[in-house]
Amino acid sequence: MADAPRAIRWTFSYVGGQVTLQAATRLAMRALPSHDTFGYEQHAGFWIELRDSANRVVYRRVLHSPMRHDVEVYPEAADQQFSRSVVDEPRGSFDVVTPNLPTAKAITLYASLPEPAPPNETETARQARIVSSRSTPARLIAQFTLPQEEGA
Repeated sequence: MADAPRAIRWTFSYVGGQVTLQAATRLAMRALPSHDTFGYEQHAGFWIELRDSANRVVYRRVLHSPMRHDVEVYPEAADQQFSRSVVDEPRGSFDVVTPNLPTAKAITLYASLPEPAPPNETETARQARIVSSRSTPARLIAQFTLPQEEGA
């Protein structure tokens, strides 16, 4: 019987823009294919990359941002529209599945995140800052070395 495709499920937690790697679990499954690994440097959004020992991107997957900086608030009355509310201290966790590539040495996360709030910011200015961050080019927010295979 042929070996099952190998993948890694990465579990991350975050508080604000600080990301922590909680676990890396090897799986017998296929990961989704890579998106383009070049030509995206000024793009906005959220993605993960696997990089080799020369820091070249060997896998890249674009995702919906799992880091919530605002939430939808639904009205109590049916004739009102929902609104968005800024989360004062975003926190949570999320999982990402990548292939377990033998050439990959690090996983990196990129995101378009809002800048820190200035003192005495109004609610309207907070909303605008969060919305405008969605079109800001993504920046490196975390990088972790891949765990070594046992017995390798």
